[in-house]
Order: sequence, then C-alpha cells, then structure tokens
Amino acid sequence: MRPRDVGVMGNLRAHKSSPTIRLIQSAGAGFLPPYSPDLNPI
Repeated sequence: MRPRDVGVMGNLRAHKSSPTIRLIQSAGAGFLPPYSPDLNPI
C-alpha cells in the first residue's frame, strides 16, 4: 500500500488473524472503529 491508500476488511476470519493484524500494523497502518460516522465526510 502507498500513503493515503484505503484498505477495507470484512468479517473474514483471515482478516482478523494475528499474523494479518501484525502485518498491517508493521506497515504503519491502523484500524478505524467499526462504527465511526464522525470520521466519514459523506
């Protein structure tokens, strides 16, 4: 991923696995809360 890219994850078990989470965090990315209308400018 590049800066300002957005990744969307669903409820797939692989998306919530420890290796996947570690990989995402090691890339400097973070997670938004599941319900965050104040962070959605639409």
